[in-house]
Amino acid sequence: MTAPKLRLPVETQRLIIRELAEDDLEALYAWRRHPAYRRHLPMPRQTRAAVEAELNAILRDQADYQRLRWLLGVVEQKTGRLLGEAILKLAPATRHRQAEIGWAVAEDAKNRGYGTEIGRALLEAGFGQLKLHRVFAMCSTENCASRRVMEKLGMREEGLFREHFRARERWWSSHIYAMLEGEHRKRQGRSA
Repeated sequence: MTAPKLRLPVETQRLIIRELAEDDLEALYAWRRHPAYRRHLPMPRQTRAAVEAELNAILRDQADYQRLRWLLGVVEQKTGRLLGEAILKLAPATRHRQAEIGWAVAEDAKNRGYGTEIGRALLEAGFGQLKLHRVFAMCSTENCASRRVMEKLGMREEGLFREHFRARERWWSSHIYAMLEGEHRKRQGRSA
């Protein structure tokens, strides 16, 4: 079975979600080096070299016809500014039709509803374009903003993974939220 294809860019009312490009490095590094970026993420401090290496790997992956992971740039339509990122990762066993989604927004672009707008676009792409059965998202137990976004999207809390990941010299616990294709269809019927 071949991996499904995600058609990009995805446009929302205010945003364009697109492939990252080589010239996105400085903007990507600008928000990733901010201490708030990794506050709720189990990752080390972001150096320019690390962000550049990740971007180069992402650019190589873009040509993979069996691609299962998209790390995308989020651009504000009005200004053309790269202000965030979106992630969609298909389960390796594509027959299960599941994916994880995630989002991050630059510190100076927070509290404007961009996270919810990105999440909604990812759900639409997942259930619409990719014909997924289940889409889930996870966040650290301290990340109240991401939990609120998942709830606004209509995702349901499925559980808590207690101390399931070790990074930065501590154990991390995560909430997991998900939506099923039938739930998504019902929500679409209500909003249509």
